[in-house]
Amino acid sequence: MGNSREKKETEDKIIFDSIQQLHNAVLQFSNNTMEVKKLFVSVLIAFFTIIVTMNPGITSLSKMQLIILGIIDILFWMLDAQSYYYQKKLRQQITDLQEKLRKNVNPKEKRSVFVLIRKSIFNMSMFIYIVVPVILFTAKILRLI
Repeated sequence: MGNSREKKETEDKIIFDSIQQLHNAVLQFSNNTMEVKKLFVSVLIAFFTIIVTMNPGITSLSKMQLIILGIIDILFWMLDAQSYYYQKKLRQQITDLQEKLRKNVNPKEKRSVFVLIRKSIFNMSMFIYIVVPVILFTAKILRLI
């Protein structure tokens, strides 16, 4: 029975670690989308700076310049959409893993306060607190102390 509980706890820990890793990946993609937008604005500024520098007194853009501007726009849009897609996909995986964790928590396994107290007092890590009095009591009986 304990083995199955340990296995379940290990699986839950692995799921929790996976959620943390996915969350970090989502944050990275979120940062990437902001960086893509910043880079897009920088490229637009550079594009218009080059256009104005090459053609002082320009009043309108040529068809080729509009096509280039359109291509730049579409490429950045696709790049940003890709990051957004992966954010959504990772968030869905996080939601699925959280749901799996919720299902792993069995309400029947909730113990009463008394059981928790008993298990807190009497477990292997508390063994030393039981051994010392036993040794002292035994020594007293044997009149070694």
